[in-house]
Amino acid sequence: MEEIQIISTCLVGATSNESNSYKSTSKISKIEMTPWDIQLLLRDTIQKSLLFHKPKQENNIDHLKTFLSHTLHFFPPLAGCFSIIKNTNDDTVSFFINCNNAGMEFIHASAPKFTVSIILDSTLVPIIVHHLFPLNNVRNFECVTKPLFGVQLIELVDGFFIECTMNHSLGDGTSFWHFFNSWSEISRGLKVIFKIPVLERHFPKKMSLPIHLSLKMDDEKLSEKIEVPTFVERVFHLSEESIGRLKGKAILETSAKSISSLQAFLAHLWRTVTRSLKLDTVEEVSVYLTIGEHTLLI
Repeated sequence: MEEIQIISTCLVGATSNESNSYKSTSKISKIEMTPWDIQLLLRDTIQKSLLFHKPKQENNIDHLKTFLSHTLHFFPPLAGCFSIIKNTNDDTVSFFINCNNAGMEFIHASAPKFTVSIILDSTLVPIIVHHLFPLNNVRNFECVTKPLFGVQLIELVDGFFIECTMNHSLGDGTSFWHFFNSWSEISRGLKVIFKIPVLERHFPKKMSLPIHLSLKMDDEKLSEKIEVPTFVERVFHLSEESIGRLKGKAILETSAKSISSLQAFLAHLWRTVTRSLKLDTVEEVSVYLTIGEHTLLI
């Protein structure tokens, strides 16, 4: 991709700050996977990005990698990979999280023609944004041979764009932000993060471990990629005033005594979607939203 110039690529493993006495998480070597973890193996990864204006003081990329390494000391699964056990007695396989400190992928790149405003002020999300993520088009089960987490730091003309990819069988959105905030804490000089992750998995009683899967890793169908059309996306920023008007309108139309900001917004979203689909006015419509349904890696 001509717009992006790769400067360096490396694997960052966990190392403990010499002044850090917290050592319990680093002793974990293996984590069994729950039924919830396993059902996501054939799904896609989680991808999140953050955009920053370039700070006045010069930023040292090596320092960021050092802070990342110290943060991984508290999150050993993120620097590991999946491992497979072949169960010869029933011709099945079992997955587990191998905390072997193989390393997290870290890519340093440059985009000399891109500015913060090109990304932030665009009416539609620039298509190129989706191509900048590390471990793109990797499905969760493929992280037997690939890192479970990848970071690409892109230097823009006037800012930094940090794009991250996380294996969805390993963690969820809450887990991602917990890790990123912890990286920020270590970067600000903390020796121990505020919230230590809980890495223990919980299983139904009397469940035999590891869980056996009738999955053929050499099945060609597993490597088939579904060609999905490129959709245009737009990010809407809702001001406090806009939400206030939605709440007032909702209360007026429903005669409710009180309506939360979330209720007002979701009702507006529901009505907008149903109008755009031009559904019959007497047709019953259901909208399902998944919010905080589970927590994988706390």
